[in-house]
Amino acid sequence: MSLLRKLSRMTTTMLISIFLIVLHCFNFGLSLTPLEAFQTLKKLAGQPVPAKGTPFSQIPGPRSFDDRICIVGAGPSGVHMAYLLKEAGFHDVVILEKNGRIGGKSLTIKHRGLSADLGTYCLTIDYIRIFKLLKKFKSTQPKKISGTTLWDESRCFNATSTAVWVVGELIRNDEATSVANASAKIFQASIRYIKKYKELFGSVEGELMLKPSKEVLHQMRGTLLEYLQRIGAEPLKYFFTLYQTSNGYGNLDEVPALYGLLWLTPAVLADGQNPAGAIDQLDNGRSTV
Repeated sequence: MSLLRKLSRMTTTMLISIFLIVLHCFNFGLSLTPLEAFQTLKKLAGQPVPAKGTPFSQIPGPRSFDDRICIVGAGPSGVHMAYLLKEAGFHDVVILEKNGRIGGKSLTIKHRGLSADLGTYCLTIDYIRIFKLLKKFKSTQPKKISGTTLWDESRCFNATSTAVWVVGELIRNDEATSVANASAKIFQASIRYIKKYKELFGSVEGELMLKPSKEVLHQMRGTLLEYLQRIGAEPLKYFFTLYQTSNGYGNLDEVPALYGLLWLTPAVLADGQNPAGAIDQLDNGRSTV
């Protein structure tokens, strides 16, 4: 602990740089390099498992291409739904929006030649539809986020990568004794999370799993933090802080477990530990899509 106390006196930037270097030098306590650990998780996340649950009830839709269709809200979902309806052949589609712009939560602010996204600002590997739209319309291009500035408990913290920040938080809160120990805990918790996710839902097609059974819902009872603690994956709470809370989707001890499971899928969790970077931003902002 004396070494950690000495390190805590260094500047935040220097501390993170040390974590990043050491993380790539030490193994995960399981004879795995960071790249090998990422590849192992990616392989596990990608293994096909029969989907579990029952289909949700379908909402009655238009009966003919001549039907009038009204969409409330010109946010990303509303605009995309109108686009899909037009592509399918429906021609009488109207979007109602209370504000004087489109985009909803996706708002890009231009300042001194730079684009800053408010609300929805990042793209994970699960944003398949967005990547297809970017490829089709070529309006802007994704790029890896090199670092993120976070405010946590009145601290300003520059996270050079997701894995580095999570490792640093485990050590800072005395939940791990070293970088290697923290990395091993993250890896083991990730394995448990992915296996449990597939046990509950199987492989998920699209954005939403099949309707869970009452037994599965019972296993997801309580808050997201309680769920992580129950399945032995509590070290992942710092991943969820980055992917869930920092995006404005609630604190882990307040939001339902299912809400977090919808957001952090096995693919996103595995990709979050990619040494080459995991999260994309758009060059000209999300509003340009």
